[in-house]
Amino acid sequence: MTIIIEKFKVCSVCRGLRDTEADYNRDNRAGDGRRSQCRVCDAAYGRAYRNDPDNCDAIRFRRRVYYQDNRDYEAALGKAWREDNRDYDLARKKAWREDNREYALAYAKAYREDKSRKASKKRTQT
Repeated sequence: MTIIIEKFKVCSVCRGLRDTEADYNRDNRAGDGRRSQCRVCDAAYGRAYRNDPDNCDAIRFRRRVYYQDNRDYEAALGKAWREDNRDYDLARKKAWREDNREYALAYAKAYREDKSRKASKKRTQT
């Protein structure tokens, strides 16, 4: 006869009984190596923190500083994602252009006019 004892843990927020390994994020500081909040409660807390207007500016500032410090890495990451998801990216861009046709045409026209104005200005200077 085999007895299987499974580990369960009670969430400190919702008080739900959950499987330790699957439903709790890791935390090296905790005795059992898992957080005291379940993943669902932890995600809800993070979502509430990010959506709080008092925290938005601080989060935006940290993201901006990180991006400036890691610009090359972020650019490479974006390029790799676009290469791996080429079909999805093209479909998303095409749908945006169809939904925002007037804006896209006006933007393209302004870009062409500005480009030709700069080129003509450059020709007259030389």
